[in-house]
Amino acid sequence: MNKEDIINILTEYKKDLHLDLAEEEWFNKIKELSVSLGFAATPKEWKKNKEAFKGHVGDVSTLIRIAVMGRSQSPDVWEIQQILGEERTKARIQDAIAKC
Repeated sequence: MNKEDIINILTEYKKDLHLDLAEEEWFNKIKELSVSLGFAATPKEWKKNKEAFKGHVGDVSTLIRIAVMGRSQSPDVWEIQQILGEERTKARIQDAIAKC
């Protein structure tokens, strides 16, 4: 993923952070964000036409996971964000943007 896409994804995610949503609704917001930025809503959709997309929702959610958790493998991101709260989650995302 290029630097511009990383910054766009994290900036838009931070702007529209919804920690008050149920996990499924929250993930649907990530799908909407992905599609709006040129990523496929599902890996299956991306595999069918890789040239039409920058990647898929899994790539976007992994980027968010890394920004919030500092690693690509971690406990559930939604749950961790619930524990961290909005302010700390946004601060971690902003730190990740600043490091780009």
